[in-house]
Amino acid sequence: MSHPERQPDPAAAHDGGASPPHAVRSVEVGEELETARGWRYEVRIFWEGGRLTSHTADLSWADHDFWSGGSKQPSRVIEAVVHVAAAAMGPTTDDGGLPEKFNASSLRRRVLGLDERVRERV
Repeated sequence: MSHPERQPDPAAAHDGGASPPHAVRSVEVGEELETARGWRYEVRIFWEGGRLTSHTADLSWADHDFWSGGSKQPSRVIEAVVHVAAAAMGPTTDDGGLPEKFNASSLRRRVLGLDERVRERV
């Protein structure tokens, strides 16, 4: 994957708390690959200011059902997860931000209130 030059973001808010959220313009969910436990997606995040980051995200069947009750397409669920997490964590940098590769459930430990916000967004 190719990434534009990264600059550390001193305003990164890993808990989605008092710091202002990072401005995510849109999330594009690309190719879906079925895995033994769910799905893998290539996603691109378009940030305000023109920055673009690319990520590989895994979504398990259990997490899909947990967040959507099984009623939404998995691609819709991963889009919501990525949008919420990206807004809270910021772009990938050497100091943190949304990782280039992640399992959606791992973001629960890094983003306060992720489950509730994903359910609202789905």
